[in-house]
Amino acid sequence: MCYLFKTSSTLSITNTNRKNISNKINYFIKSSFHFFGWKRKIFFFYYLIKYINFISI
Repeated sequence: MCYLFKTSSTLSITNTNRKNISNKINYFIKSSFHFFGWKRKIFFFYYLIKYINFISI
């Protein structure tokens, strides 16, 4: 019973961490939208996707 409770509590902690990370990413994207223009943003995402694909291979 105690073990179950511990695992559930750690799961909830990881969920909150994920939410915080996703919020930070969303905030970064929104702030960078104000910072850069639309075209630069599209190019940035294009190169980011290419870079991720290069890493995954």
